Amino acid sequence: MIERVLDAIGLSDLADRWLLTIPDRAEPIAAEIVEASPRQVRVRSVGFGYEGGIGTVFTLAVPPGDGLRRG
Repeated sequence: MIERVLDAIGLSDLADRWLLTIPDRAEPIAAEIVEASPRQVRVRSVGFGYEGGIGTVFTLAVPPGDGLRRG
């Protein structure tokens, strides 16, 4: 299934900037996908506005739902 999705959207979409919603934070944070597999997606924070710091890695189950969207 993941192969069909990647064929449909293209690998370049993985390099886009994404918005990640995290618990206990009103605004989503800027993130980039660093790893994707059929079971999980790992994203890294890339914006200065996140108090956890740039480079914080979050692991999400697939599909990530509304918690991860294109920014």
